[in-house]
Amino acid sequence: MTFVRTVARLTMMALAAAVFIGLITLYAHSFGPPSPRERERRNSEPQLKSLPTLLQQYLVFGAIALAGRKILRLRLTLR
Repeated sequence: MTFVRTVARLTMMALAAAVFIGLITLYAHSFGPPSPRERERRNSEPQLKSLPTLLQQYLVFGAIALAGRKILRLRLTLR
């Protein structure tokens, strides 16, 4: 019985990984290569005005990571 349960869990994890990779591939192919005009307009040096946006993204990512850790520690089951 434990062997069947282990195989079922591994199958579900592999399926979830395959779906995740498929979604990433779809997202990556939705963008075309940048046009030559866009390459010329971009500055190579970092811009300080985008720093608050970057910090905000890091804070949101940290909050999501902490929430996920808290939820997963509850050990929710479907029983």
